[in-house]
Amino acid sequence: MGTPHADMPPIFLTQTKDDPYLDAPEYFKALKDAGDPASLLMYDTGGHGYGLRLPETTEAHEWSDWAAVWLKAQVGQ
Repeated sequence: MGTPHADMPPIFLTQTKDDPYLDAPEYFKALKDAGDPASLLMYDTGGHGYGLRLPETTEAHEWSDWAAVWLKAQVGQ
């Protein structure tokens, strides 16, 4: 992740609280402090490196649906 600056494009971050590399909240804060348009979606469980393959019983399985909604909003559809 690069150093946040005001000219960055909108950024969508998602992470789970049980990810041992829990750095998205700090990066999100740095983005917002720099005036960047950023969104953060946090889940309690899901672990690290799950991509699109989480079972539906896992809370974070829907992250890609929310990412699609966010992306459509960015392009005005």
